[in-house]
Amino acid sequence: MIPNQDGANYDPPLRRPFGGFARPERERMDIFRDLVAAQDRGATVAQSREAMVRRYGITESRLREIENEGIEKQWPPLRRAGAIKKPEPARRVPGRPTS
Repeated sequence: MIPNQDGANYDPPLRRPFGGFARPERERMDIFRDLVAAQDRGATVAQSREAMVRRYGITESRLREIENEGIEKQWPPLRRAGAIKKPEPARRVPGRPTS
């Protein structure tokens, strides 16, 4: 977080107005990796999020954006482990009507 004109802490938006992100992708990937690692070590989802918010000085809403991006893009460690896969589209069975 950075101080604004009034001296209060301000967390800049993750997404910039015309696309792109305020934090580099490498840093977002590191945050995601640490979040998953905390959960793998036995922390609950809530505990791991709280720890990342403190460690990286970001808001929980920014962390959730990073978390969703990491799942969507299958960032490591998910890519290596294949832990979360995107659902495959439904397959049409020949001879059966589609609904």
